[in-house]
Amino acid sequence: MILEARPNPANHWVGITLEGSPKNRLGLNAIVRVTAGALTQTGEVRSGGSYLSQNDLRLHFGLAGAGTIDKLTVLWPKGEQQEFRALKADRFYRVKQATGLSEMEFSPK
Repeated sequence: MILEARPNPANHWVGITLEGSPKNRLGLNAIVRVTAGALTQTGEVRSGGSYLSQNDLRLHFGLAGAGTIDKLTVLWPKGEQQEFRALKADRFYRVKQATGLSEMEFSPK
């Protein structure tokens, strides 16, 4: 049996990577809130889950049929907040604390 991935192009997504200040470079415990249409989702950057384990530090949000992110909010652990509006879906973004947002290159192999 051969399995083939057949993604539904009607569904969209966004991937977020955070880079915090020098003392929290991984952005641990930062909270990201994504609003796309009527859908609002929240994720938190966490490292390990249990003994000898590691979580993915990137956050991934499924956006269903929304092709645009209306609002992306990052709440940093020390209270700082960053907000971005009208972002394209189906992309990976990097948010640097106090600096801004950049789109990351993605090339499937």
